[in-house]
Amino acid sequence: MIENREVLILGNYCVKNHITMNDLRLVDKTFKQKTNNVTFTAIDRMNKYSSYITETKDFIIDHAKNIIHSKDGSIIISNLQKVLICRVLVSNYGTIFTVSELQSILKEFGFHASRKSIVVYLNRVNKALDSSRCDRYIRSMTKRGYTWNYPVEHKVQ
Repeated sequence: MIENREVLILGNYCVKNHITMNDLRLVDKTFKQKTNNVTFTAIDRMNKYSSYITETKDFIIDHAKNIIHSKDGSIIISNLQKVLICRVLVSNYGTIFTVSELQSILKEFGFHASRKSIVVYLNRVNKALDSSRCDRYIRSMTKRGYTWNYPVEHKVQ
């Protein structure tokens, strides 16, 4: 939450540098457009693989059934929010997503999760997939976001 002191500092900076309210509105609008572009690009890539299965290291993500199971067939994760997060990350392998971007993507699927809930989902997925502390499936990139840590192979079902 923004403190009054921080608001005063920002206000003084804006006055000193002749930054108007219209300038601030433009920055906010540009930021929202960038976030929406990232969200829709990620969802498009995810939808591209909707009839695929994705193999990665020790398990398989079934995009059509929205489940994650081991290679021997036992279900590891069936919670839709957790599976959607994994689907987004593996479909966009190599892309770093902020918590806010993941939150926006989940919102597009009708799930209104808080930022803290997203972080909890990410940690629970790593725990369910038996990730060791130094070798996690979902990798946290300090102050940048989260990405899938292992190469993936998409196959048509």
